[in-house]
Amino acid sequence: MDFKEEVSLAVGAADVKRPSVRLIRRSRLKEWLAGRSLAGTEKAYLMKLVKGECAFWGQTARQIENEHGMPKGHLDGPLWDEVAILGDRIKALRKGAGLTQKQLAEIVGVAQTTIATWECGKREMPGGIIS
Repeated sequence: MDFKEEVSLAVGAADVKRPSVRLIRRSRLKEWLAGRSLAGTEKAYLMKLVKGECAFWGQTARQIENEHGMPKGHLDGPLWDEVAILGDRIKALRKGAGLTQKQLAEIVGVAQTTIATWECGKREMPGGIIS
């Protein structure tokens, strides 16, 4: 089994057991918004996220958490740990294959900084990135 197959299996195993992280973020943001009064444009943007009308990636979630005093990972709920664990698994597989982040990035077709954000759990790996 080559490196891409190992990572694909590791990613697939994590995805099978859980609903979409973005769906969980939308639900948790909706709960958090209930009963809060925010400025019109800010609330309108957050409601677009809740309705799925805007992309709701990890960076957006961390920014909202930071701006509104939520603990880091609050919007991801129990999946925050899984995102971090998946990053550790990617890093271990990469190192086990003797690859640098730059080499893995070239194999996968993304920037080295993207690999770094996956490994540290700042961003989730999109489904289907490794085939």
